[in-house]
Amino acid sequence: MERRSVARRRQLRAPRGAGLPRPAEDGHHQPQSGDAQRKSRRLDEERQWQGAGRRRSAGVPAGRQLRHQQQIQDRLRLRPFTLYRLSGSVGTLTTLGNQLVAAGNAFHIPSYVAAGNFLIAAPAQMSRYLSSERPDSVAIDTNHENYQRLRINGNALTATYELDPRNTLKYIGSYRNMAYSDRVDLDGTPVPLISTGRNTEVSSYSHEFQWVGGTDRLNYAAGLYLYREDGTTIGGQLIALSPPPANTKYVDYRTTDNAKAVYGQLDYKATDALTLTAGIRRTTEERTNASAQFGTNGYRGPIISTILPWTSAAASFSATTPTLAATYKVNDGLTVYGRMAKGFRAGGFSAEVPTAAGVTTPVNPEKSTTYEIGFKSTFAGGKAQFNGTVFQNNITDMQLSRLLPGTTSSLLSNAGKATMKGIELEGVFLVADGWKVQGSYGYLHGKFDEYLDYPYNAATAALAGVSTSTLIDTASNRVFPYAPKQTISLSVDGRLAKTAWGTLRGLVDYTYTAEFYAYTSNKSLTVANAGGGSLAEINKMPALGLVNARLMLTDVPVGGPGTASVSLWVKNLADSKKLTNVIDFSYFQNAAWTPPRTFGLNFNYKW
Repeated sequence: MERRSVARRRQLRAPRGAGLPRPAEDGHHQPQSGDAQRKSRRLDEERQWQGAGRRRSAGVPAGRQLRHQQQIQDRLRLRPFTLYRLSGSVGTLTTLGNQLVAAGNAFHIPSYVAAGNFLIAAPAQMSRYLSSERPDSVAIDTNHENYQRLRINGNALTATYELDPRNTLKYIGSYRNMAYSDRVDLDGTPVPLISTGRNTEVSSYSHEFQWVGGTDRLNYAAGLYLYREDGTTIGGQLIALSPPPANTKYVDYRTTDNAKAVYGQLDYKATDALTLTAGIRRTTEERTNASAQFGTNGYRGPIISTILPWTSAAASFSATTPTLAATYKVNDGLTVYGRMAKGFRAGGFSAEVPTAAGVTTPVNPEKSTTYEIGFKSTFAGGKAQFNGTVFQNNITDMQLSRLLPGTTSSLLSNAGKATMKGIELEGVFLVADGWKVQGSYGYLHGKFDEYLDYPYNAATAALAGVSTSTLIDTASNRVFPYAPKQTISLSVDGRLAKTAWGTLRGLVDYTYTAEFYAYTSNKSLTVANAGGGSLAEINKMPALGLVNARLMLTDVPVGGPGTASVSLWVKNLADSKKLTNVIDFSYFQNAAWTPPRTFGLNFNYKW
């Protein structure tokens, strides 16, 4: 039940440049950082290990009730870094240390019950806990402890060797291990209806070899990239809403991912103003999956039956993804560019589906073609920058993940074809010495051009003149998920004072996200091309504006080899109470709300 953020969905708009290598230290299971609407969608490099990537929120020790805690995650982070520099022809060697995250709770809040779908008489038990607003307190199931734990160990090594003044060899290697466990009361009530838990461990390593060089008018890059990932998940679940034996079971699946890529890119300076770019990347991925499910006597109890014996599958995916671009420098303050790129995202398996056909049938690779034109400008004596982009992304075999009705199991599928297009504007202005104003605006329109699915029910199938087992095109009746029409950001950052104790700075930022839909839901459930899923209106997230602020004292002299900084911050200054996401279990939905107004104090020491 991956709760994908709006920012992550906005990454869909563009593939990664074919000649630009994937950083070896990128993590598999975390969304890209930064403003994702200004980033390319790295289709040729994204690895979604199905199962381990599904992040669940967890609870606190049994029976506790916390005010305003349904979205708070108290985290303890330990992240030491060690940096080694070697002189001579070998460049920089870098080792990254550990990151320990002890995550707290983000309660599940039931917000909607579809009583007609229940297999047992649970609506009466749950109805008293339904909430259309963010509650002040949450009561959870006391039958077991709720928790969420995450540990990450990572190491990266970078080495460079200068062949001559124009040519450099570079190696980037990394190793990463992630261990995650949770125990979750999914129904968000004291009634023991749905409980799940899992232990996941994922290990990955990568090697990348680059050759970078150039002449007066030609720059070139070539490389080889290798990636390996191994993951295991063991979990159990209790779904009292379903009859035995499917209501309690044990789930185990193991996955591997082997990826190889070769790439090259040329940048040719045709004139002093015009630069032409061509790149190409060949990617091959081999993925395997082995899954098993067993019925148990109670939640995580002894095994009493076999739901799915150990079943294995393997598949290979490959693609060639070119990039073409042209950049023209109009003058010192204005540059325009155009770009065309193809992207690729490997297929995968639905590791949690309780059937042999489900866990052995891979989804198709997702492919895209992106067109983009834009400009970058500098004016006011270099104090102001303003950039703009218009883009269109045509996607084929778009991959989607949804929950199987009445389960906590995810199913991967291909939707067909989709188009995303939009505009992005961003600017920054140095209004005075030490003061800066930044802002951005994004417009996004996404629609399905083809979405093959089975009819919603017998009545809609009859309207379409087909059987319920016949695929139909439901595209015109679908909403596009995680695609807000408008996004706005604005921030003011300034130096308030410079004292003997350090520099005092202030930062205020505002973000706005227009309403969006959390699923590829139906606009109507009574038309001929209605497909699987729920009604879009119950999956619509309202528009949300948030204000955050920070007061910082930097460059504080505390003695020793380094300096310190202290910052006092507040998030959600206006204490906005808005729905931000839902998880649809078919029987009911859980709601995620904005975290309440939160204050904090940070201390950093650097040397």
